Amino acid sequence: MSNLVATLLSFGVIASALLIGAGLYAVIKQPEERKRGWLMFIAGAITLLNIWMWTAVPTLPPQ
Repeated sequence: MSNLVATLLSFGVIASALLIGAGLYAVIKQPEERKRGWLMFIAGAITLLNIWMWTAVPTLPPQ
């Protein structure tokens, strides 16, 4: 994995952590923004799953 890809993936992890944290804050502390908080939480979780798939799942060999 190149340095650029590793850097971009780490920025993605940081952004997803911020999304999850802000989403939980909105769900818990701001009842009028509950729907937006859940959407932020789900977006952060999906981003983390995508990053996990890019890094953990091996690529298929060329045929």
